[in-house]
Amino acid sequence: MILLDENSLRSQREFLEARRLPVRKVGLDWGRAGMTDREILAELRGARQVTFFTRDAAFFQRSLCHPAYCLVVIAAPADQLASYATRLLRHCGFRTHALRMTKVLRLQPSGIVYWVRNSSVESFEVWG
Repeated sequence: MILLDENSLRSQREFLEARRLPVRKVGLDWGRAGMTDREILAELRGARQVTFFTRDAAFFQRSLCHPAYCLVVIAAPADQLASYATRLLRHCGFRTHALRMTKVLRLQPSGIVYWVRNSSVESFEVWG
């Protein structure tokens, strides 16, 4: 499941839905409106195979790696969230749930910077 932050634009959700992706949004059809970051993380730990997309840089922390989810921080304008998300979902290193789980990623114009659970090394992938 693809989960979008509460602050994501409606047009970005519609873009992903048009590509037939299973999309939910915090406060609309997942969780409740106004959830704190801590509450979102607690709910994610109880979910299965969720990839959470946000523009909140506070989520890019190695300590947040968990086997139940993937956190994706998009370092781009709000109206580009969906294009970055689809680009990630097509990337050979991240196209399946199994490849994404346990990771915290930051998507930026130059590529993908990410942490993997139980690793102390930050990794980098160029866009493929």
